[in-house]
Amino acid sequence: ASNGSVTATTDADFCCVGATAAIATTAGGNSITSTGSTTTSIQGAVQTTATGETIQAVSDVYAGSANGAIVTTTASGNSYVLHNEWGYTSLGREGSELYQGNESEIDARSWVTLDNWNGHAAVSSYGVGNSAVVGNIGSDTALHTIQSNFGAVGSQASFDGASATGGVAQLTSTSIGNAASATLCTACNDASLSGTVSQFNSGNIYATGIMNAPNAGVVIGTATAIGNSATFQTGNMTSTTNGD
Repeated sequence: ASNGSVTATTDADFCCVGATAAIATTAGGNSITSTGSTTTSIQGAVQTTATGETIQAVSDVYAGSANGAIVTTTASGNSYVLHNEWGYTSLGREGSELYQGNESEIDARSWVTLDNWNGHAAVSSYGVGNSAVVGNIGSDTALHTIQSNFGAVGSQASFDGASATGGVAQLTSTSIGNAASATLCTACNDASLSGTVSQFNSGNIYATGIMNAPNAGVVIGTATAIGNSATFQTGNMTSTTNGD
């Protein structure tokens, strides 16, 4: 249970960067990561955050001259990542599901200014209330989760820079209330993927992207806001459902 506010901030100011500036800022209420190989892995948890609190990650980066910049900012309420190889894997079980309940406000912000740059500039902000991810290779896999998001989830990504040599500018801003993902690589075996996902979102979800890139050779920008997202993928077959 995370009952307080969580804040992560990066404030970087450079005169010049000869190579590429790489900045990562992450704030999370509750986070679990597990990996294994040639073993049975059955895991679960109850993760909750509190009402009236804020989980915020902010990256503010400036460079007068740079060969490029990669800035990633992530804010999450509850996160569980389980990866296994060559062994039965289940994140949650039927009747004993992984439970994630977020009631805090989630805020991810990236501000990047490059006065004179070339190469590749990539800026991303990702905010999520609840996230459950399971992946496996070669063995049966299951995901059973209940996710409830009540807090507002917002992301903002901003890039401002004039390229001297026609560089590549890429910006991504993504906000999701509840996200669940299960992936199985069958690796020529008879492995199966199954599970149940129950998602409820009542929080306001918003994503904003702002780009100003004069003289850039390539400009790519996306802003995505989703209430609930669930993906099950095995082999070359993919099933995806998105809703509010």
